[in-house]
Amino acid sequence: MISGCTFWLENGSPKGPLFLQHSQEVKLVHPKEDGAIHMSKGETLRLSCMDKKFKYFNTKDLVVTCVQDDYVEVKKQLMQFVELECEAYPTSIIRKRHETCSENGRLYEIGYNIRGEFRLVMVVCFVQSEARTLYAFINNTYPSVNNPPSYHFPTTSFQDDNLYDFNIAETYTQKYQREEFGTLLQSNVQAVRFIREDGKHLLISGPLVAASYFVRGYEKAATLHYLNTAPQWGIIKNGNWRKVENKVRGRLIEGGDKFALMSGTYGVATLPDNQNVERDLFLYRDEKSQRFHPVPKFFWKLIYDKEHRTGEVIIVVNNPYLKEITDSYYLCKDICSEIKWLGMKRNSISKGYVYCCKMEDFLEATGIENVFADRVTSPEISTPTEAANCDELHLGFC
Repeated sequence: MISGCTFWLENGSPKGPLFLQHSQEVKLVHPKEDGAIHMSKGETLRLSCMDKKFKYFNTKDLVVTCVQDDYVEVKKQLMQFVELECEAYPTSIIRKRHETCSENGRLYEIGYNIRGEFRLVMVVCFVQSEARTLYAFINNTYPSVNNPPSYHFPTTSFQDDNLYDFNIAETYTQKYQREEFGTLLQSNVQAVRFIREDGKHLLISGPLVAASYFVRGYEKAATLHYLNTAPQWGIIKNGNWRKVENKVRGRLIEGGDKFALMSGTYGVATLPDNQNVERDLFLYRDEKSQRFHPVPKFFWKLIYDKEHRTGEVIIVVNNPYLKEITDSYYLCKDICSEIKWLGMKRNSISKGYVYCCKMEDFLEATGIENVFADRVTSPEISTPTEAANCDELHLGFC
């Protein structure tokens, strides 16, 4: 038997702690390609629940020493790794940067405070005046783990972060959408026709960067912000968009840190009113009848090859009611036949029609910037001083 300890992430809790080197510096310990954390006998690690406490210890941090297999010594007690879970998911932090992004947007960082330092999970481009998220991106993406955790992770509760001037959760209810579309389309009959009782033909909060792209529970929890979502038809989110997510995730796993991911929205979807006139779709209207929180015409994912500085974009049409895909829906030349790893049936309009573009063609057609080429992305860990170019929000700090 090999002397040492092995902790398999797939056997752990989604509320498992963060693994850090036992030092004064904040250095993360990542799993190996087999999906496990390996320790030599007598080696120590620091475990952190960040702003939460451990389930069985009244502390946020613990130092553990490897004994054997999955047993460690903690405060002179012998315990199994799986017992060292946090009482709850940590509170992720939103930081607004002074940098602008496409179409009058501002960049926001989502991450965590770890012993006074900031752990970045993703960056989001958000236009607050329109209540509209344009894109999100992660740089050092999916770790090369062959056995990612299989535990269930809840993805239904999102934080609004005081970024919206209305109750954004309410806009995703059937009653609200029928009332709003009744006004927008000048017909309650049309509203009921499009917002149905089946739970599929309803606009839901569709994450741009999905929780499934991350291994650790705290990273998954950081995706649960409305800032990281946009209105998406349920039948499309659970249809071809999910298939695209799975294919992209597989591509990221295969490439390890070779790729980076950018995911976003573009345009405004339409539906016909009672006179068969196409109307732009929005989920909120204020007392002056100004409209906000648009329903995107497209959802897309850009898989960026860092070495070759190029990429491929997978685009999903966010409208299950189209009768056909006209030329106006093609932002650029379809190259899906050239992307061998995609390999999916993609022609179903009701589940989200899919096509693909070269990165350069897509960015030129949309005017969206290549965030990986145009600016230096934030480091994995930054101190408040290094990241002082930001504004404090109610969950944040600078």
